[in-house]
Amino acid sequence: MALETGVPVLPVTVTGGRKILPKESLRILPGDMKLIIHKPIPVNEYTYETRDKLVERVRKAIEKDMEQE
Repeated sequence: MALETGVPVLPVTVTGGRKILPKESLRILPGDMKLIIHKPIPVNEYTYETRDKLVERVRKAIEKDMEQE
């Protein structure tokens, strides 16, 4: 969609969710979550054929700030 519209991709990292929302549980526990909004990634240098490179760039931006949970 970003490639079609030319709108930059805004990567967002959310950490701490596993402590607050444990797997296979309906209970929400007290705790802290962290939301990191990264710099927008322009898409004008990518095409449909090079979209995998864009996906990888977004993935790396998100993963670099993820904490081990």
